[in-house]
Amino acid sequence: MTNSVQKRQLSDEILFEEPYKRLLAELEALMQEDVAEVNLEIPTAVATVFGVLPKLMAYREDILKQLPGFDVVRFDKLEDYTMALSYANTVHSTATRPVDGLVELSDEGFKLRGTLQSDILALSSRGLINSASLKNYTGLTGYKNIASDLQIQGQILKDNWSQIDGKCATTMAEVEHGLKVAAHLLRLTGLKEQSPAVVAAAAEMRKRAFTLFSRAYDDARRAIIFLRWHEEDADTIAPSLYVGHGGSKKKTSVDEAVPAPTTSAVQTTAPTTTTTPATTPSSGNGATKPGNAVAGNNPFMA
Repeated sequence: MTNSVQKRQLSDEILFEEPYKRLLAELEALMQEDVAEVNLEIPTAVATVFGVLPKLMAYREDILKQLPGFDVVRFDKLEDYTMALSYANTVHSTATRPVDGLVELSDEGFKLRGTLQSDILALSSRGLINSASLKNYTGLTGYKNIASDLQIQGQILKDNWSQIDGKCATTMAEVEHGLKVAAHLLRLTGLKEQSPAVVAAAAEMRKRAFTLFSRAYDDARRAIIFLRWHEEDADTIAPSLYVGHGGSKKKTSVDEAVPAPTTSAVQTTAPTTTTTPATTPSSGNGATKPGNAVAGNNPFMA
């Protein structure tokens, strides 16, 4: 596992979609009540974890020896969780952006519809086109109305082309272009109408990926804090992802929203004595240093 997180060459990189697909069953299996809300800037969190993965993995054997109750499977999948979260975030970002080109295509269709209608009315007044064929033409605004009118106009002109060819300014190329504009306008409109459902699904999967990622990293960080307590350098190995977010996790953080391992956590308050303060500041990780933290106190032991 250690070698897999070392600095890679560009040719060795894998697409982030691959671990996402591998984890899909695990993502979908999360109970809804266990899914955490996203409360971090995901690209920054992902970059941070990628940066510390090699250092974290260097402590894998120490973690196994000193914390036998630690979930090493989750630890070993931290890189996959990180990549899957990045991919899920990208899918969500793509889903929430406006449908490309819809407004511009609608404007083009609106102008083309007006041009074709002028020619059709002129041909109708000369008796070259039966005016009854225009009965379903609306002239209304709206993506679907414009597309429908262009389809009607295109069909009318094609049906009568043999008798109007050369007698109007409209060309067959314009007729076919108008039909293509109508078809694509309907396609983009459909995408826009389905967007809320797509966005909701993407948001849900992003939260699920964030939950797995946060669980794994929080476990790894707690393990490093335990192992490196006396050295007071845990933040250089596994920094908090919440630095710059008010100095500590809010009530809605993953530690609150996602259940911690069913083990006794490292105590965050020391026993009160007449000579020792209840707590001693740590090395800046935002926690309090337990007065009874000793090598035998395993926060991951069942």
